[in-house]
Formats: sequence, structure tokens, C-alpha cells
Amino acid sequence: MDIRYLFILFIAATIHACWNFMLKSTSNKAIVLWLGQAIGGILFLPLAFILSSLNHREINWLYLVSISGMLHAMALYFLAKAYEHGELSSVLPISRGTAILGTALFSCCILGEQIRLQGALGIIITLLGVFGLNSYIPTQQGNIVANAKIAIMTGMMIAVYSLFDQYAVSRVPPLYFVAGSSLATALFWAPSIFKKHGHEFFKLAKDKKSIATLVGLGGLTSYCIILFVLKNNSVVYVLSASQISIVIGVLLGICFLREKFSVNKLIYVSCIILGIFLTKIN
Repeated sequence: MDIRYLFILFIAATIHACWNFMLKSTSNKAIVLWLGQAIGGILFLPLAFILSSLNHREINWLYLVSISGMLHAMALYFLAKAYEHGELSSVLPISRGTAILGTALFSCCILGEQIRLQGALGIIITLLGVFGLNSYIPTQQGNIVANAKIAIMTGMMIAVYSLFDQYAVSRVPPLYFVAGSSLATALFWAPSIFKKHGHEFFKLAKDKKSIATLVGLGGLTSYCIILFVLKNNSVVYVLSASQISIVIGVLLGICFLREKFSVNKLIYVSCIILGIFLTKIN
């Protein structure tokens, strides 16, 4: 992978880790995620009209963003549940690591993508670091297995929507796609949100609108960058290289959320960095 793309992915990974940190630091995470998708989509749509254009062959983009929105809604639902009880430095490594593994399997078996030996080694080392890191980090309530299952489900949904979005973004400008997918996500998730929170929704939404806006814009901006890189690179390598967000997330957890630091954690973080380096030079 070209060093320029790696630098761009580092920016996206930093933004990604920061919005995950903000989400973990607040309460009512599902409300924050849902509202962030709605606000982010509304703000991104005018930007898409200004900076991009749709031609007559792309008029069927609505069905693409609808499918993407449904997949993203499921992923964010699992993410919100995982963060309710799991630590940032636990949920983020498992979900992102599972996404790499799932994407590699799907892209090889379904899309027929070729992964070179050195790239495969980088992905494997990254995965070892991700899952090894998690094994030394207990969740807040000690329920490691249950939270790990939810985080794994999150990662698998990330893998599925990443592969679909790579296909879709080749037919729709990224800004239009991100804005449309975000609004579709909010639409598909809305019944569950309103059913759970009922009459408290509007009060919670008012209280959380500021952080929801930051989370939404952070999520959409980082994902728009990733979609841009996906247009010119394999989805497996892009997801693997973007896992630097795990390292940033762990540092944020240690420095600001008082999560435990250990030598083992340092070793596994180093594995992630080495894996990313091997993916880059591949």
C-alpha cells in the first residue's frame, strides 16, 4: 500500500478512535449513535451536492444506500450494546480485529481477491496483537464472554458492510453515499430507538445533541476517508492498516479512562504496529 494512502488512513484512524472515545465516555450510547447518524447525514448531504455530482447512470444509488444503511444500523446496534458494559480497549480491539478476519475470508472466498504472503503475514500478526491485547483487558462488569460475543458480532457486521460499501462506492460518489447511508441507518434504526426510550427520547436527544454531532461527524468523516482509499486499494489491506485506531484507542483509555496498563498490553500493541507495517510494505 502506498505511503500516501497509509498517511490518509492514519488520519481516519485517529478520528475513528476519538469518536469511539467520546461515545464510550457518555451515557445513552444508542441515542448518541442514532442522533449522530441523523445529524451527520443531514450536514453531509448539502456538502455532497456542492462537491459531487450524480449522472443518470447513478440514479439507482438509493437502493445501494438503503442496503448499506440497514447493515450499518445492525453494526451500530451491536456497538452500542458492547460499549454499555465493555471497556474501550476491549470492545475496539475485538470488533476491529474480527472485521479484518471476516473481510479477509469474505474477499478471498466470494470476491476472489489475492492476498500476497507478506500481506497475509501482516494481517495475521495484526490479529494476534488484537486478540492477545483483549485477553489481558477485563470488562467493567467482568462479563468477558458475553461482551466479546457482542463485539465479535459488531466486527462481522463491519466486515459485511465494508465489502458491500466497496462495491457501492465504485458506482456512487463517496460523499453522496456516506450521507445517504447515514440517513438510511437512522431510518432503519429509528423504530428500535423510539420503542426503547419512548417519551424520554426527545429529552435525551436534547441533552446529547452536542456530543452526538461530534460522534456523527467524526464517524462519517473517517468513513468517507476510508471509502476514498477503498476505491484504489484492497478492502482487506485498508481495514488492516486502519487498525492503528486500536493503538490510539488503547492510549486514550489508559490516559483518560484510567484503564489498566501492562507489559503484555505493550507487546500486543507492538504486534499491531508491526502488522500494519508489513501490510504497508506489501
